[in-house]
Amino acid sequence: MKKVLLVLGATATLLGGLLVPATGFAAPQPKEGNAVIQASQKWVSDILGDIYYEKSEVPKTYFYVSGDWAGTLKRTMTVSIGNKYRGIYEGYIYKKGAQ
Repeated sequence: MKKVLLVLGATATLLGGLLVPATGFAAPQPKEGNAVIQASQKWVSDILGDIYYEKSEVPKTYFYVSGDWAGTLKRTMTVSIGNKYRGIYEGYIYKKGAQ
């Protein structure tokens, strides 16, 4: 009986140790002064570029601006609309002024 209690106690101790958060191993949070740095990039996709009359004129990259966000996107495909063409772009945009 004593041996069973010893095994159960050791098992409970080991399992309990797994449930306690290991704060010593947590990744440090980036900080700037006392404020946590906010996300400075985000992914956008399915962005329609400008209209062109020749498929070969559709650029491989497109500079996109949306409010305080901007970035150079890469073309994922070209679509035709009648005799006109547009690129569809995706990529990361960055918050203006973020470092």
